[in-house]
Amino acid sequence: MLGEGRMFYSLSHFYDPLYVNFQLSGKIIFIGVIYVLLLLAIVYISLQFVYPYIRYTLVFRRKYVTRFTDEFMAYDGNIVEQECYYCKGRFAKGDEIVTKCKHTTHLRCWKENKYRCSEYGENCKDGKFYYNQENLFDIQNAPFVMRWLLYCIATALVIWLTYFIIKRVDMPFVDQLFVKTLAVIDRMEILNTSLSGNISSGKYLYKYGFTICFWITLVLGFLSTKENSINHKAIIRVSLSVLSGLGGAFVFFVYAIITTPADSYNNALLLVLFIWLFNSLIITLTATYATSIISRKIFISVFITTFFAVLSLAVLSIYSLNKLDCYYIQLIFNTIYCIGFALSFAFIKPMSRRYFLRVEGCVKPMDVALFKWFNGHSPRYSQNEQRKDDEVLIGSSIDCSVHLDWDLDKSVAPIHASVRRINNSLYVVAHEPMKINQRPARIGKRYRLYHKTEFEIGKTKFTYLEKDK
Repeated sequence: MLGEGRMFYSLSHFYDPLYVNFQLSGKIIFIGVIYVLLLLAIVYISLQFVYPYIRYTLVFRRKYVTRFTDEFMAYDGNIVEQECYYCKGRFAKGDEIVTKCKHTTHLRCWKENKYRCSEYGENCKDGKFYYNQENLFDIQNAPFVMRWLLYCIATALVIWLTYFIIKRVDMPFVDQLFVKTLAVIDRMEILNTSLSGNISSGKYLYKYGFTICFWITLVLGFLSTKENSINHKAIIRVSLSVLSGLGGAFVFFVYAIITTPADSYNNALLLVLFIWLFNSLIITLTATYATSIISRKIFISVFITTFFAVLSLAVLSIYSLNKLDCYYIQLIFNTIYCIGFALSFAFIKPMSRRYFLRVEGCVKPMDVALFKWFNGHSPRYSQNEQRKDDEVLIGSSIDCSVHLDWDLDKSVAPIHASVRRINNSLYVVAHEPMKINQRPARIGKRYRLYHKTEFEIGKTKFTYLEKDK
């Protein structure tokens, strides 16, 4: 034997899939669309019908629905009252009753009262359990995360189709810049190896980076924006999505340059980790710009989505070793990556145009619906006057919307604080000494209200909440 050699080659990979078995583009697209539609149907059926039914049957009925036995009946350590709090009729032996809170009602009365406490309604947080049996398509039956999942799974399909198209669009300027950059690096001898990688297959990576960052940022941005301000911020959201796409294109452009040398495969896992970490950071920062998501939660989302990306790439790479056609694998990855964003954003951003103040302390905990004051008409404005700066007054005066009449030690001023809506964002302003997030507030300064922001007036604690239901 005169000599031997070894050569590595790749017919296709995740970012540069090839046609296999002479499949036409139309057939590939059709199968991909069917896959996503089936997944959307499974998610919708599971969260709209199956999950609410299981939760209602195994949690609500098993734990809180029972049959009335006698006048000495006790349930969960509490004596059951003899009459229904809703219809005021006396319970008969064998009646199905709901003991979700101490205000016991007939099961039929519970349903008639829209699945909530008959005494305090929405203000009783212990007595709520919504499940509309008469209309299973009621969107309130499903968990709020369903909306995020459906939109983001559909976004994965849009990313796949868009990249399918723009990958075939020539961009000579960027391609020449890519090749010239590699040539400069080669002449500078920065690397110990020649640039013997697949240069031609690296030139398209920036297109994938632009596509995935643009669409995910656009969808998350609109989902994170309050419904009544979507039109006002549409141009901003599109501009931020383009900026995110350019950032993703740059990150993948650098990634293509780094992975072109032959020895880059020794650090492939580390490179993949950093590339998707930066990609997730770009998407999250641009999608949350001008929203009420705080920075600590932003980084939680970045780590969650990066974990989804790296784990799915590792699993799918094992599967793709025996497959030449990576088109469907790329679609599966897009779906998993988008699901990661849907789950992380849904829980760090419970944004809703229905905002409440939870009041606790000297009185029974209750939720005050702020949005009813803001959405209603105020006598301070004429019918034709636009209300750009509305406010809800909090204090001991009877003129305040939130009247703290339970203040017995006179620690609450007639107008102690106010909650203002400015450009669809809410702020609290201290008129007298109070605490915000356990820190003294400066009198006259505006403090932005985020989900679960807390402030204290006297002995009363307020928690700002944004509810999807």
